[in-house]
Amino acid sequence: MTPGAPVSYVVDCPTGLAGDMLLAACLDLGVPSEVIHAPLRDLGFENVYALRVEEALSGGIRGLRLEVEGRDPHPPHRHWGELRERIGNASIAPTLRARVLSVFTALADAEAAVHGISVDQVHFHEVGAIDSLVDVVGVCAAFEHLEPGSLWCVPPPAGRGTVATAHGLLPVPAPAVLELARRHGVELRWGDDWPEAELTTPTGLALMTVLADGFGWPDQLAPEAVGTGLGHRRLDRPNLLRLIRQRPQDAVGCDQPQ
Repeated sequence: MTPGAPVSYVVDCPTGLAGDMLLAACLDLGVPSEVIHAPLRDLGFENVYALRVEEALSGGIRGLRLEVEGRDPHPPHRHWGELRERIGNASIAPTLRARVLSVFTALADAEAAVHGISVDQVHFHEVGAIDSLVDVVGVCAAFEHLEPGSLWCVPPPAGRGTVATAHGLLPVPAPAVLELARRHGVELRWGDDWPEAELTTPTGLALMTVLADGFGWPDQLAPEAVGTGLGHRRLDRPNLLRLIRQRPQDAVGCDQPQ
């Protein structure tokens, strides 16, 4: 192994791409929890959430399952303008601030497009909730800590059926997921052999469109370590996401980057 050689990472998401699964996989790979909590304190959110992480099984496969517990009995619905100002004024690292803003901008643009409103009118329901804030800030901070030389994401599954949202029942893939995929040239895997569930969420896809170098299949896998994040939904197969750290000397690209 060459000292200081860049390290390649691969996000393998066979049953879904979601913010909580990404964050759990980062923690399982060894990212210290303080890396997650520090920027959230700087943003003033330290007293409004608790992070519960437990080792669990899904379909007989171990991993970490993460849940964000909100401590505010009446959580506000945050508009994009308010959230943007708060992030922009926070005393966090400039590179982290830029990544967090980019993720939320991608989400706001997609939501505005599908609802036919201006970006500044976007009223974050799911995205503005504290669990999504923790997922976005936490995952961005985790990858700042990991400092990947490259990061590739396997094309995520679209899922099928419907999902309950603040706007009522919406078709899967959720409209914001389709819009993010359209805007960023992401190929979603599709077929009737997938579970009838929302597998890829807007937050999960927005994180990868910003953080990943591209979407595609690695030429080869040379795993040095694997972090596994488990989903909450029970499927007909293990519900997991794997963050794979490649051996530095074997860092590779992908066959079909988008």
